[in-house]
Amino acid sequence: MLDIIFDKIKETVTSRVFAITMIYLVLVGGLIYRMFYLQIIHGEEYQKKYESSQTHTRAIKATRGNIYDKNGKLLAENVLTYSVIFQDYGKLTEASDINDMVANMIKLIEKNNDTIDVEFGLKLNDEGKIVYAVSGNKKKRFLKDAYSNEKLTDKELSVSAEDAYEFINYSTDTNSPKFNVDKKKYSKEMQFKITAIRYAMYMNRYSKYKQLTIASDVNEKTVAAIEENSADLKGVSIMEDTRRVYHCSTSMAHILGYTGSVGSTSLKEQGLDEEKYTSNDQIGKSGIEKEYEDYLHGTMGQEEVTLNNKKAITKIEVTKEPVAGKDVYLTIDADLQEATYKMLEEHIAGILLSKIEAGGDFSIKMTDVYYALLNNVIDVMKFSEKDASDLEKSIYNTYKHERSSVFDRLDTVLGFNSKENYNTLNKDYQDYTVYIYRLLGNKGVLLKDKIDKNDATYKKYVKDKISLSEFLQYAISKEWIDRSKFSDTDGYYSSEEIYAKMIQYTKKLLKNDSTFNKKVYKNLVASQKITGTQISLLLFEQGVIKYNKDEVAKLKSGAISASSFIRGKIKKLKITPGQLGLDPSSGSVVVTDSNSGEVRAMVSYPGYDNNKLANKIDADYYSLLTTSTASPLINRPVQQRTAPGSTYKLLTSVAGLTEGVITPSTTFNCTGKFDKFAANNPACWRKSGHGKLNVVGGIKNSCNVFFYNVGWKLSLVNGKYNSNVGLKKLKKYAEMFGFDAPSGVGFGEYQPKISDEYSVPSAIGQGTNAYTPTQINRYTDAVANKGTVYDLSIVDKIKTSSGKVVKNFNSKVHNKITTVADSTWSLVHQGAYQVVNDSNLKGLFSKATVEVAGKTGTAQEQTTRPDHALFTSFAPYDNPKVAVTAVIPHGYTSSYAAEIAGKVYQYMYPEPGTKKKHLIKNEAVTPKASASHD
Repeated sequence: MLDIIFDKIKETVTSRVFAITMIYLVLVGGLIYRMFYLQIIHGEEYQKKYESSQTHTRAIKATRGNIYDKNGKLLAENVLTYSVIFQDYGKLTEASDINDMVANMIKLIEKNNDTIDVEFGLKLNDEGKIVYAVSGNKKKRFLKDAYSNEKLTDKELSVSAEDAYEFINYSTDTNSPKFNVDKKKYSKEMQFKITAIRYAMYMNRYSKYKQLTIASDVNEKTVAAIEENSADLKGVSIMEDTRRVYHCSTSMAHILGYTGSVGSTSLKEQGLDEEKYTSNDQIGKSGIEKEYEDYLHGTMGQEEVTLNNKKAITKIEVTKEPVAGKDVYLTIDADLQEATYKMLEEHIAGILLSKIEAGGDFSIKMTDVYYALLNNVIDVMKFSEKDASDLEKSIYNTYKHERSSVFDRLDTVLGFNSKENYNTLNKDYQDYTVYIYRLLGNKGVLLKDKIDKNDATYKKYVKDKISLSEFLQYAISKEWIDRSKFSDTDGYYSSEEIYAKMIQYTKKLLKNDSTFNKKVYKNLVASQKITGTQISLLLFEQGVIKYNKDEVAKLKSGAISASSFIRGKIKKLKITPGQLGLDPSSGSVVVTDSNSGEVRAMVSYPGYDNNKLANKIDADYYSLLTTSTASPLINRPVQQRTAPGSTYKLLTSVAGLTEGVITPSTTFNCTGKFDKFAANNPACWRKSGHGKLNVVGGIKNSCNVFFYNVGWKLSLVNGKYNSNVGLKKLKKYAEMFGFDAPSGVGFGEYQPKISDEYSVPSAIGQGTNAYTPTQINRYTDAVANKGTVYDLSIVDKIKTSSGKVVKNFNSKVHNKITTVADSTWSLVHQGAYQVVNDSNLKGLFSKATVEVAGKTGTAQEQTTRPDHALFTSFAPYDNPKVAVTAVIPHGYTSSYAAEIAGKVYQYMYPEPGTKKKHLIKNEAVTPKASASHD
């Protein structure tokens, strides 16, 4: 019996089933033990580890410092706003679910008139096509991220925007994000917006604990909508934020600048310290905001964010409190700045009005005013939109018909056998053909560097002896044309076929060229096929001018002419010179303390509303600024150089007297023309001449002949004229007065240019002299204080948010002029005094309670446009404290610049009982001055 049992046991133990059973029992036992170990023995410990498996440090944004004027007036501050943010808790995993959630979020945001503002390297253009929104290195960075490849192939670098979009969304490549936005479910616009947000989420995938801003500065309705739908918007919430707000924005825009997001470009590429910045930070983009970024930015705080294994936040602990940025106090008087800006605008508007249909040189045609409105103010892109008004559609149809006719006519003008040269064409087609020549050069089709300027055929074209068609065919034969732009270079084509392909390509360029299309509009306005009445009515329809039922009715009935209507709107500044971009449309005024170099006002007209560029850019507004012919983004006091004209004659007087080539009693007889050269002698501005003048009389009358003679004498070596010798001496004094360096005020100020050609005209501020208004004003400060050249300064001090001064910006002397005699300064001052007080300018300064000394200047830059108008000055005459320089580019006459300076002095030194606010008229002011003083 035992044998049987033993055999059974032996059989069982040696069987395969037994072995497998034992292995199974061991494994199950081990598993049971492990579960006991994990859940009973170490359960609590591992639960804590599970719940706090990762800790990350997250930045806490610091409040940006404020900006104040010299009197403590707040100019830039931060106000509380709300942002829609997304934080990936991993609660949605399916692409379709995430896309649905994002679409729902977009609808809620846009329903309440807010916009998403995530950065994306692509955009939808006006035609609904996907194009790149970035270029250069930013485009490369975008593609590297999109393709998850730091070493892009040539094919990937040249990929079209549409293909990049398809790769991001739908490619089966392992590197594709694969958002798979449903093309059937959403409109193309919605698909794109979903993709843009999904891409921003994708770029945040390795830092899911960081908050991603989807929409900033949203209104209360959006806040409520997001919070009400929070259950369906996984990971979406509302966060308190701040928005930068500017006061006196238009007049102070060029000084204050604006802030903007750091953006998707890496901090390293922007030169930003990763210890101080995050990609969500706001940084200064221009002006004081940029120049003093290190002070204004503040110090980030830190918080520790604890996440569990599902990336959900379980704990947030502040480990370092943020420190607010420091406050910047300017030397600017904001009230003076604001008043000067408004008075300058009123004055320029008055000049402009006085020149419309005035007759004489540079009179402005009314049709030019109409076209300026169409070019700079009215949005012609709206004409072709689905919701365009009947008037907009009518004008657009007129334009389409005209453009079709233009292309039909160009087919003939540019035909293979065309002999129509420039002189045989009407004015419109002369303009078109000149533009086509330039366009082909700019696009690299016509290789301008290869053209032989001495070639006989080229000379014939330049002299209008042959047609553009004949020249382009000749250029093809001489290989001055890059055929690769429009044709297969490997194939064989006849010269006629090559030319036909080039013209076909040219027409394609023209059809997509906004400048050419504007020329078509311009000719339609000039020929009155688009009328002034239509343009006037468009101003109402597009909201440029507040709708007025009576005015609309009068325009339609003809009870008021378009000319009178537009003039009236310019008079009331409902249409401004800065909007029109005609001559004049811009100006600068600089006011400084002559005994410190501190800037009290630095006005650039036209300005812009920097609130529309700060925080997030208003794209439409920015486009308007960048395309305006008035160039409002230019900071003119530091970024517009002109010849100083006769304002330079004070310097030439100092040079002549100090070098001993003239004395206080030296006289020159002005007959209206300089007579020292054998030919091409320059003339005085007063053709009849001034007669005999000494240095004071030369300054007072701004006599060109007197100062030509000074320039001549400075150039004599042993009785012989040597221009270089004269230029060297003039340069020495220019350097003494600070014209060898920027004024010191900053803001990307242009380098000054001391003349290096023609000593005689250089002595009256011509030659190649070119200076900014700030540089001219610094020179005038030195004249006023008799020899101390200060670097101009615009920042007074830096304070902490608690009011502690951490840095004072004291006056800095650039140079001290010690070689000029007191008697010389006295003579120069006398001359400058008589310019203002013994001339027809006196009435322009009569309402100020100080005596002013100054110098007018007129500078010609182009013979086809009015001269620049300049005036530089100081006051009080007997004890100078301030210097004022006014420059009106293409402002016709220097007395116009003097008149605005007179207004500034009247504001600073008003008569008793004068209310400063009454000096601002809020309408165009007709200029009192009529004739130039030089």
